[in-house]
Amino acid sequence: MRELTKSMFGWSWAMSLFGMQQMADLAGGMMGNTERARKATRSFDNVTSAGVGEMGQTMRTAFETGNNMQRCMMDLFFAGLSMMDSDRMSRMAANAAGCQQQDGQSAGRWTTPPPQQPAGAPRPNPFAQYRPADPAMPSGGYPSNP
Repeated sequence: MRELTKSMFGWSWAMSLFGMQQMADLAGGMMGNTERARKATRSFDNVTSAGVGEMGQTMRTAFETGNNMQRCMMDLFFAGLSMMDSDRMSRMAANAAGCQQQDGQSAGRWTTPPPQQPAGAPRPNPFAQYRPADPAMPSGGYPSNP
């Protein structure tokens, strides 16, 4: 039991330091140092391979399925980013944040729209339309817990 505990703490310490090293390498990669970015990629791949090598067949299959799915999602995400221009991305971000472009101002200058209700007024429940209304049931349409 003692050796298992030592091993677990050693692994935890190694992963903490590994994470710090990876963050430093990623920061260097973002600053234009492509060698540090490649080093970070190789290191992540090496640690992933070591972890997968310790898995049984069932867990390895589950890992490969999930890993393939997340890699495809990342490919789609980055492909979508590469198709957008910066002005379109700025408009989409502003729309998602609920902002409007000011009239007569340059792109990138945004203002928050005025509130739709007076301050202090109760906000409507956006999910009320999905709740079945059955006045005969005291729980409002949902069966009560047994």
